[in-house]
Parts: sequence; C-alpha cells; structure tokens
Amino acid sequence: MASFSQSRPAQGIQARRGQEERFYLGVQSTGHVCRPTCPAVKRSAHRVQRYNTLEEARSAGLWPCGRCTPDRVTRPQFALAQAKVMLDDQTPTPDLKSLARAVDMDRSHFQRVFRAAFGLSPKQYALQLRAARFKAVLRASPSVTLAMYEAGHNTPRTLYDRATDQLGMKPLEYRDGGAGVTLSYAFANLPGGRVLVAATERGVCALYLSDGQQDEDLLARLRDEFPRAWFMANERALSVYVAALRRPALEGRPLPQVGLAFHERVWAVLGRFSGTAPTYAELARRLGLPSAEEAVAAACEVPPIILLWPRMAEQGRKPDTGTVMRLAA
Repeated sequence: MASFSQSRPAQGIQARRGQEERFYLGVQSTGHVCRPTCPAVKRSAHRVQRYNTLEEARSAGLWPCGRCTPDRVTRPQFALAQAKVMLDDQTPTPDLKSLARAVDMDRSHFQRVFRAAFGLSPKQYALQLRAARFKAVLRASPSVTLAMYEAGHNTPRTLYDRATDQLGMKPLEYRDGGAGVTLSYAFANLPGGRVLVAATERGVCALYLSDGQQDEDLLARLRDEFPRAWFMANERALSVYVAALRRPALEGRPLPQVGLAFHERVWAVLGRFSGTAPTYAELARRLGLPSAEEAVAAACEVPPIILLWPRMAEQGRKPDTGTVMRLAA
C-alpha cells in the first residue's frame, strides 16, 4: 500500500535505506517516480508517495525520472559488472589500466570503487580466479605443468607461492582427491551467510558459501572435492582463518534480497551487455525472466559477495590434533 509523507519525513526514509526493502518515491509535482536518493525528492516541497515496485508507480501514471533513472542499472553497477566479467573471462588477466579504460574510469578511482564494492582489489580477485582455474583444470590435466600454464601461471614460482596458494597441499595430492591428507574444517556465520572453511597444515584448501543449504550439504561438497582425504571437525584450530573472513569490508554490508545463484547470474549477464547501461526490464528479458524486473533490480543493488581467501600468514599456527574421520561416500 502506498503512503504519503512530507519532504522532511522523506529524508528520514532515505537515512534508513539499506535496512528496508527496495522502494521508490513518486514526486507529485513532476509526475515522476524516483530513487529515494534523487535530488528531486530532497528538493521537492510537495508530498511524495512511496511505492514498493516500479510497476505500482507506473500504474499510478508516473514516469521514471530522467535524472536518477530508477528503471535502469546505475553506471557504477554496470561498470563493476563489466570489469568483473573481464576478469572472469579473459586470459591473460587484464591489468588495472585496461580494466579502468574499458569502463571509462580513472585507474585510482576504479581501484577504489572496485575495492569498496567487492571488498578486495582487482589484483586480489584476479589471483583468486587464477587459483580457482588451476584447481579446475588440474583434475583432468595429464601434468601439473600443463595445468599451470592453462590456468594463467607464467612460472612455477607463482604456482607455489604461499601468498596465493588455494590448494593447501601439493598439486598432485589435490589431483588425487586429497589422498592421505588430513583436513580440518569448521562452520561459521558471516554477514554474507553461512560458510564452511577447510584447511591443512599448509593453509586453507576449501571455502564454501551457503546459498540456503544445510551444513550437511556444505560438508558433502567438501567430500566431493576431496573424496580420498581424512576429515577433522576443529573449530578452534581454524578460528584465525574464520576471523580473517570476518574482515571489516563485510561488516555492515547490505545483503541482497535474492538467492546467491540468481544474484551471481544477474551480474554475469549484466557484465556482458555492451553500450549503455540496460534497464532492469531489458536485463530481465536477457535472463529469460521478463516478469522478474524487481528481483533483477534488487540483485543489481548489491555486488556479489566475494570472500577474500585467508592466507597461511594469517593463521600463525598449525591445526590442533583431534578426532580424524573419513566421510562415508
């Protein structure tokens, strides 16, 4: 149900934004529907009307504001999605200068915007992607060297660098499903959701973010990735890793009102648009979900959560000993 408020209360609504669901404000004097942060809302001395959806505002005879374009992906959202897709798809990884030029931003400004949105720098994200690609190709590769180059490593030095390691074990041990390796694991609640983190004495080897799954489902994923390993539930041993995951970048971060898989899919498709930023309706049609305009808008509101992989240097001690078990298939 739409509700009326004077311009002063409207400012109070803006201050609480992020704690409530998405909404829009109709400015009677202009006949436009705006984002709550639009200058037209702040400047208007007339009453504004709140709408929960764009469709509700359109049904009331209002048109999207041409200044704040509430029906269209914002320029920063579009730029971030394009940059993320470039990092996801391109090998070799584009450098900071190429990324900034592609999204028409200054390099230092782009670096700040990317870090503020995702909680890590473009280089950190690129290194995590390279490590993930290496894990993906290693299982099917006839040799570690071929997998190394296919994943984007230029030398063995970068492959075996502890600062960028995501295997937590030797490459051949990972390719063999963790045979003979003991993994400690723990569950934790982060601002972005429930996670499972697993590590060896060498470092973190697995990190899964739940999309509504139960702990048993996350544990099944760990078993699938390391079918020949031994497992040890050990929250105390991994407490420093968990603390590193709870970095300030995640604290107070607004959370998406949509599922994790849908959220990531929206940003992946958005990043592959060319030209100007699309409307939410255009993006919904590209997704094959023409009636999901509001869900798409909600997904665009907050960047996808990217967990910064904890490093061995942040651990400072080896996992404690405990009860070791082999998970049944």
